[in-house]
Amino acid sequence: MLDEQILLPLGYTRNDTWLCDLLPETRLNTSQEKVIREKYNPLIEKYGLNPVTIPKRPTVFCDKIRAEEITQELMMSQATQLVLLGDIPIAQYLNYVADVDFKSLQEFIERYKYGKSVPVCINERIIDVLPLAHPRQIGALGAHSEKWKFLHKEWMKAKDNYNEL
Repeated sequence: MLDEQILLPLGYTRNDTWLCDLLPETRLNTSQEKVIREKYNPLIEKYGLNPVTIPKRPTVFCDKIRAEEITQELMMSQATQLVLLGDIPIAQYLNYVADVDFKSLQEFIERYKYGKSVPVCINERIIDVLPLAHPRQIGALGAHSEKWKFLHKEWMKAKDNYNEL
């Protein structure tokens, strides 16, 4: 999904890309917690399985310390473009480190349009910020919005580097 629907239309490969998650470790979302509780946990004693010790997904992904770590890595990477996937990176990272006039992907597209980069000053450096929908949305994975899937598909069609797979 990331390769075909985000990197390829931008003309990038994973070798050209620095990837960063707001949460630097695996966390369980509510759907995963439910499956573990209902399907896996009842089998622990019966089969001698280990209990799941992966922490639950927090509400806040990016606090002050994590935002500073990400910014430091971003500056070291010498990246000129920052692609944000979904609302959480906008709300919990970008709004913390930069003065921007949008707090969500919806607000961004109302001001600029889906798939457009805007210059943003982060740590005294101008970086082109490109907010896109989260892969769950564009890939129609689980709960998703057809709107984001459609907008992303139209963006991919418009990119010069993209050839329909």
